Amino acid sequence: MGLNLGAGANFIIGGSVIPFAELKYVIIDEGQLVLMGGVKFNI
Repeated sequence: MGLNLGAGANFIIGGSVIPFAELKYVIIDEGQLVLMGGVKFNI
């Protein structure tokens, strides 16, 4: 059993492409910090 704590942000730069980033801390035996990024497309 574990717990995820995190936050994310969208970066509005105009147009149909929206970059985003997320930071999450997973609380398990030793803990784990996860950083993720990506791109969303508005169609």
